[in-house]
This record gives sequence, structure tokens and C-alpha cells, in this order.
Amino acid sequence: LTLRQDNADQRLTPIGREYGLVQDDRWAKYQHTQNILEAERRRLHETHLRTAELRAAMEEAGLAPAAEGGIAEELLRRPEISYPLVAKLIGWGEGITPMLAERLETEIKYAGYIERQERDVEQYRKVQSRPLPPDLDYGEVNSLRLEARQKLNAVKPLNFGQAARISGVSPADITALMIYMETHRKEEKA
Repeated sequence: LTLRQDNADQRLTPIGREYGLVQDDRWAKYQHTQNILEAERRRLHETHLRTAELRAAMEEAGLAPAAEGGIAEELLRRPEISYPLVAKLIGWGEGITPMLAERLETEIKYAGYIERQERDVEQYRKVQSRPLPPDLDYGEVNSLRLEARQKLNAVKPLNFGQAARISGVSPADITALMIYMETHRKEEKA
């Protein structure tokens, strides 16, 4: 969700700048665009749309009218409401082009999913670095597929990240291994 073409400049320009690949004029243009987007995010977060005006605009656009008005940013999360519809009521933000409007709308509509995905990635990073005992006999982990047991015993990965990158070890095997390790750890403590 975050690796989209519409936000490539937002993701990559700071990295390019860090490595000396982005010249001052390009950097200034990038910062100007980011300031425009941030100002518009703030405006959408602070602007309230009245129910009657929103319903009228939706009916005019051929859409089923919304139950009630609300904060523009919250309304944009609804699939049937677009930035141009909201802009029809509150005007286009200063410096907002159709391309930037589409980016903002996408970011707002998918914000919840992106946050959840970022939490999942962070959790995965934590799990990836968790060590595995060097003397673990994967043959004893009955919940692993036979191929995974064989490959894990042959490689003896140091952590879950290495184990996940072994050809023939599936995500389901990693999950089974995590459950086994957690259960085994609780048994040792008891």
C-alpha cells in the first residue's frame, strides 16, 4: 500500500538527497510540494462540511446522499466521496493539482490499512531478529512439514529471519516454529 507510483518522490527523494543525488532545485521543489500537501491535510482535518450542502453535492453528482456531514478528512474515507466532490464545497487547496488531489485522497482512504500494515511490518522485524537455539532439532517440531524440518536442520539458522529466507520453508512453517518456540519457552519456565 505504501509502495505506490504516486508517492515515489515522497519515499525516494529524501534518500536521494542523503546520497547527494538530488540537486538543490529539485529538493526545493520537493519540499514545496510536501508543504502544499501538509497544508491541505491540515485544512481537510479542520474543515467541517454541512449535511445539507454535502447531500446536495452528492445528489448533483448522481450519488446516494450521505447520512450527515462531518470533517472533510473523515468524509473522504468513504468510498463514494472524492476530493473533487469535497473541493466543490470548500474549494481546491492552494497549489493542489489533480495529481496531488488523487494522492491525498488515496492516503486518506487507505490510512487505516497503511497503519495496520506498518504495525505488521514492525512486528515482523522484531520476530525476524529473534534468535533460534543453535542446538534445536527441527525433526522434533512435528508441526513443520518434512521438507522444512530437513532444510532447517541442514542450515541451522541463527534467527527467524534467516529461517524464513530458506528455500522450502514456508510462512506457515515459520508460524508453526514460532508457536513451538513460544510453547517450549513456557514449558521451560514452568
